[in-house]
Amino acid sequence: MTKEYTCRDCENLITIDVLEGLCVIDKKVNSIDKKACDKFKFAKKCKFCLHYSSIEEFLGKCKNKTLIYPDLSAKDCKDFKLTT
Repeated sequence: MTKEYTCRDCENLITIDVLEGLCVIDKKVNSIDKKACDKFKFAKKCKFCLHYSSIEEFLGKCKNKTLIYPDLSAKDCKDFKLTT
């Protein structure tokens, strides 16, 4: 990984609130802003999708049509394609 990711971007994190989450790997409560570990797995989020294009820091478009937030969950999106 060339970019530094955090726990908030990991598939293994179950969020508890806006600051913390439970890691399903080590069973510990961590800050969502903690640096990702070596077991990091990209969460299905719009910002990691091939169809996402950023407009500004916290806003983008899906397929150049629909306005979306980059951290929006894409778990149920049939068109999701991981870019990284």
